Parts: sequence; structure tokens; C-alpha cells
Amino acid sequence: MNTKNIRIKDIAQLAGVSVGTVDRVLHNRGRVSEEALKKVLSVLDQIEYKPNLIARTLGRKTSRQRRQTGVRPPGNKNQNLERN
Repeated sequence: MNTKNIRIKDIAQLAGVSVGTVDRVLHNRGRVSEEALKKVLSVLDQIEYKPNLIARTLGRKTSRQRRQTGVRPPGNKNQNLERN
């Protein structure tokens, strides 16, 4: 298997566990049985898994949020700009 483009789904299939279990192991959250943890860690070791930091930051909620700031010049009489 091409380890460069491996997905969580692929890791789960190789380890014989669910995608959710792999997600919990990778992100260190939730409960995972000792047996499942060993399976996932074994596969991660075999494929020499290293997290992609760029992909991780793209997935964060804060990176997807956009804030818009507008400036309205004083005395502007254009009614189309006035939205509340």
C-alpha cells in the first residue's frame, strides 16, 4: 500500500477496527480498548505514520471561520449599504 496517501479508513481496515477507533487513537480522545489501541499503534508503526501538520491545521474549525469587517464612511447616503 502506498503509505504516502494513506487515509484513516485504510488504517482502520488494516488494523481491523472502526474508523472512529483510529480517529480516537490519532487524536488521543475518547475511550479505546487496550486491544484496539495495540492494533492501531502496530499498523501506524508498520506504515511509519507521521501526522501531516499542514492537513491538521486545515481541518481546524478556527481556520475555516472567516470574519468580515466593513467600514462605512460617515455621511454616506447610499441606502444599499445600510443593512442591520
